[in-house]
Amino acid sequence: ETGHVYEGELAFTAEDIDTWDRVANGSGKLAAYYADPARPAALRLRAAGHLYAKGDLAALLGVVKAAQGPRQAELVGELAGLATADLTGDDPKAQARGAELAFHVLAYHAKLAPELKTPLVEACLDWALAWTGREYPGERRRPPEDVFLAVAVAAPEAARAAGLTFLREAAQD
Repeated sequence: ETGHVYEGELAFTAEDIDTWDRVANGSGKLAAYYADPARPAALRLRAAGHLYAKGDLAALLGVVKAAQGPRQAELVGELAGLATADLTGDDPKAQARGAELAFHVLAYHAKLAPELKTPLVEACLDWALAWTGREYPGERRRPPEDVFLAVAVAAPEAARAAGLTFLREAAQD
């Protein structure tokens, strides 16, 4: 969706949003746009995607922290989707970025709908256990052990089962 969004006499397009990460206070503009529930979802997610790609998790998580109730749950779900997509991809840098975001999103695990929480938990466990004790080929921001512990708080049974499987396989090697 690249349509116009009118604010007074100003119309914001996807192209406008794409330029905000290169201007003064661009992160603030992107965060404010993402935070506004009156904006079209596709354009809000585009703004969030720019913040995420820049690694500006403070701005993204600030929007989540400021929101309340169902709105906060909606935002957490959107960020869970971004994290899951990167964690399940093939690019180690993107996986590391996804793990970092997932670590923070899991702090809001009670707000996540099961259809969003389950894939996020599974992706986190797969990533964390794949890289625990191994040299990571990309820039790793968050140690896999930290991500595993975040899952253990959010989904203790899933973490327990994955941890036991990991230990059994390690004992066989």
